[in-house]
Amino acid sequence: MMLEESNSNKWKIWIAVIFLAMLVGFILAFHNEISQTFQVFMAIISYGVGGPTIQFPVYFIRPLAVLAFNLIGFFLIYNLWQFIISSQALLPVKNITDVRQTLQHLRMFIARTHGPAVFIKDGALVADPAELKKLAPGVILIDFNSAVVLERQVPLPSLIGPINGLFRKLMGGELPRQKASPPRACGNGLVFTRGGERIRGVVDLRRQWRNVTDVHAYTREGIELSTSVFAAFTIGQDADILQVTYDGERRAENLRVVYLENLPDHRIRVCELADELDEADRSEIHQYANDSNQLTLDAYFPLEKPSNIPVFNAARVFAAVYSEARNDQDQMIPWVDLPVRVAIDLFREQLSRINYDDLYKPDNPDIFPLKDFKKRLKINVRNTGILSYRLIVHQSGELISGRKYNPAAILVSPVRTLFARKVLRDRGIKIIGSSFGDLIPVSEAVYKQRLDNWRARWETDAEVIRAGHELEAMRVRARSRAQAQQELIYTLSQIFQNKKYTQEALAVRVMQALETVAFDQNTRQLLPTETIDMMRSLHDWLLGNPQQPPKSLKS
Repeated sequence: MMLEESNSNKWKIWIAVIFLAMLVGFILAFHNEISQTFQVFMAIISYGVGGPTIQFPVYFIRPLAVLAFNLIGFFLIYNLWQFIISSQALLPVKNITDVRQTLQHLRMFIARTHGPAVFIKDGALVADPAELKKLAPGVILIDFNSAVVLERQVPLPSLIGPINGLFRKLMGGELPRQKASPPRACGNGLVFTRGGERIRGVVDLRRQWRNVTDVHAYTREGIELSTSVFAAFTIGQDADILQVTYDGERRAENLRVVYLENLPDHRIRVCELADELDEADRSEIHQYANDSNQLTLDAYFPLEKPSNIPVFNAARVFAAVYSEARNDQDQMIPWVDLPVRVAIDLFREQLSRINYDDLYKPDNPDIFPLKDFKKRLKINVRNTGILSYRLIVHQSGELISGRKYNPAAILVSPVRTLFARKVLRDRGIKIIGSSFGDLIPVSEAVYKQRLDNWRARWETDAEVIRAGHELEAMRVRARSRAQAQQELIYTLSQIFQNKKYTQEALAVRVMQALETVAFDQNTRQLLPTETIDMMRSLHDWLLGNPQQPPKSLKS
């Protein structure tokens, strides 16, 4: 700051030296004409006060003409040069008023009595910090994506103030005195600041994005989760227009947001009736819909898609800059940090109403509630920003339902702005989108507990299924045994009914029948190992030594 003041003082000294040198040169070049002109003025003064008569120079007209010609010519050329520079080379002026103000600022710049010269690009100040503290009239060049809010400051009383003002007037650079004016918001283009004005805030009209990591919240059962929350917003786009209609009786709680689709056959189709309005907005829309003095309906026309080109709205810019909030530490929060803070508060509120398992539904893989949770959060955050609406009704009075309509049968109201007080709506902020990242439990014990619960549930289901399969297998084995027994009984009855066999032959036939049943592949799986061994021993006894029974039979 001291270096800036030192440079300014040096520049003023050089200006004084230059003007003094020019004055000395002028006096030396036209000393005869100046002397003769001085004699003329002295003679006039002496005659006027009744003093002695002083004789006029013989050719007194010529020195007067020479001096007048040089002085007038110098000032004409000087002012013409400044005018040409101000209208073509310095600033992007548009009219004669801009040229005049640029000329005056050029004169103040030459005298080093000018205010700040600032360029605002993409919502950022490009200027010397020392110049921003100056209270003299200055100039601001604002690009298409930005806006600025200016406020007038009252300078502190000072003895040097009147002297400085007199110096500016002598240099011809003092702007016309401005009346006291309230703060103002300015959009893109050239802005000349007034004396005492300073930049209160700068705004980027484009889409903004803010992300906060390590956000902690609790579920309904008290599980602490960590995630990141983001919000996309802007104050440089028009508000979204919600198309609303009644789904049932004409009551506030039955108002729904209707989503329409324009079909190729020039008809419109109702895609969805969504319950997306909060109580305050429903009440305001319902009050308008039932006010016959305000409600007017016209023929349906499709809405145009909102433009992505930044739009300057002085009221919204002013509200965003001046309507700053305070945090828990009583610190001012910039408007660009408010949307994500609102999103965090709504995220915590919604999460506190739901259980952890209800976010994922592990028992039903076809349902994923987390997607609906994110959609509901996006809608709730959007409703806190600026919104517009229009009412849609059928000309016959019937309800708008999910089917196709001829546009001629649909009536719509004019687009109206919602005025219900909301934290972001009051600041002219439009919410484009909001969501959160992965939900991570803070304590690792939560993972183990949830895994044990899910594992216990899965093991229980597996035991139930296994028991059912075993029961079915037992039923199959029982049926197979019964069928094998019936076949064996039938075979033995046929053998015993045949009288032609001797006892030895009969024993062999019975043994063959038993072996056939025992060594059948399906039946063998149902018999214990001891039975198979006993059958083999009987076989060896009958065909080998019938006088000596096998050990298995002895026991």
